[in-house]
Amino acid sequence: MNLSSNDRQAGVSAEPVGVDGDGRLQPPEGWSAGELHVHTSHSDGTRTLEQILGLTGRLGLDTVAVTDHDKINEGLRAIPLAGRYRTAAVAGTEVTTRTQHHVLGLFVKRPVRLYRNMADSVRAIRRQNGRIVVAFGIGEVGLQHIFVVERMREGGVGACHA
Repeated sequence: MNLSSNDRQAGVSAEPVGVDGDGRLQPPEGWSAGELHVHTSHSDGTRTLEQILGLTGRLGLDTVAVTDHDKINEGLRAIPLAGRYRTAAVAGTEVTTRTQHHVLGLFVKRPVRLYRNMADSVRAIRRQNGRIVVAFGIGEVGLQHIFVVERMREGGVGACHA
């Protein structure tokens, strides 16, 4: 990974995050670790919510965003349960758009209607003060660039690389 001088000055490191003897992540001082896109068995995941929260806590992740496809029930249920597992939870959803692309909505409180165009899906998430993450697959090797959407611009999606 090539880091800019601004990244280095901000303390960004290309080094992997260490783990302690119990296998818990040890991020650098002042940093936290989290999983912002996980599906439960209520969507296309293989683990129950409780299994995910348990694993999140055991790994030392500070937070987990439960983002089942087109549902928020398990994400909402995770919020009060997470403390029992020494972690925090964010309610999210992976919204399917009309073109079968997906957009993650984090910090949502209500379901977002599916099969709309991308801009309308983003607007629906933003109306409930949610945060948007759009993942774009690149090439045949399956690499992804993650874009955090900052604002709507002239009816389109404004994004910055994260």
